[in-house]
Amino acid sequence: MKSGNCDELLCSSARLIVISHVKDETGANGGSVYTRSVVDILKGAFMDVQTVYVHEKQIKWKKLRIIAAFLGAMVSGLPAKALYFLSFDAARRIKLAAVAGRADLVIFDHLETSIYSRMISDKTRTILIQHNDEVKLHTSRGRGLKWRLGRNMFASDVARLAKFQSRSYERIKNVIFLSADESAAAESSIASRFTLLPSFDYQPAKVRDSSRAGKDIVFIGNMNWWPNIEAVNWFVNEILGLLDNDVTFHLVGHGSHRWSRSNLRVKTHGFLENRDEAWGISPIFIAPIRLGAGVNIKVAEAIYNGRSLIATPQALRGIPFEKDEAIVVVESKADWVECLNDPLRLEELAVAIPKDANRDLFKRSRGGRSLVKYVEKILTAQVVQG
Repeated sequence: MKSGNCDELLCSSARLIVISHVKDETGANGGSVYTRSVVDILKGAFMDVQTVYVHEKQIKWKKLRIIAAFLGAMVSGLPAKALYFLSFDAARRIKLAAVAGRADLVIFDHLETSIYSRMISDKTRTILIQHNDEVKLHTSRGRGLKWRLGRNMFASDVARLAKFQSRSYERIKNVIFLSADESAAAESSIASRFTLLPSFDYQPAKVRDSSRAGKDIVFIGNMNWWPNIEAVNWFVNEILGLLDNDVTFHLVGHGSHRWSRSNLRVKTHGFLENRDEAWGISPIFIAPIRLGAGVNIKVAEAIYNGRSLIATPQALRGIPFEKDEAIVVVESKADWVECLNDPLRLEELAVAIPKDANRDLFKRSRGGRSLVKYVEKILTAQVVQG
């Protein structure tokens, strides 16, 4: 019998298919970390769980695919992001897994994978994992484009994305959100909705060098993800030069080396596959995120690891945390400078640990049980989806 408080007969008989976009076993970005946690929870409860990736390997010729997707979007009426992940080979593998194998439940991981939802029988239950409010996210990105024609093209694609998202909600019916506020704001066409925060089940990492307490700050993330790029650029260009202490800013993640010569205070590490090595750099995690949607996975992971946090309200959105001395919320440029220029405050933060109640939000055991119950509810629902 599998674990997870699942009904034994249901666990042994139900067949689940998870459709995701790109296979990434390294955990190089927050989305892949979240997806892997969901799959692990399901495999811990159900006997038959299969993951089908649109792309088994990292996508090549990305820029050409993006251009082709935008051109195709103008003709097809579908959003470029969905077309970017349209693959005849993936369609064949999805059909083979879901149709020939008579799946009981198909889970679409990321909105763009729902382009394959029309291939699934109306009798098969379906769930969409909505990592971000895609429309809100892309609207924010479009506003930052300097080229007017580019802004207009992007706005047109966002309109197509909004229609695509609405139709996906109507067709799939059941949606998992990462944040309660995005769940509450979503359309009424959703039959059932569920909020699942990021969750982790490993032993939290220890800080390696306590002698530099209060002198090291770190940001971990995929530095090829545009909200992270914008955040780091803003912090390096607007904040670091105004500090009059000896704080070192550590950057960890794919693409971090682009800032290696930006400022003497910046130390880049690239992607560190060893979790303890990455999280052991500093007891103070900063998150100067100003754009984006959903829940920031690395912020959640920082709290889980017991790191104190200096973050913008945007970085903390969607996390129902209790007021905590180890979690400092700063927004304006002046507030950031004041906080980081205070050596006593940094020393205090270097030994501060978030409350157990806030760390427990991200324990796998907590979110896992709720997810299994939600999936069971969908599987046993009397109303067949249309």
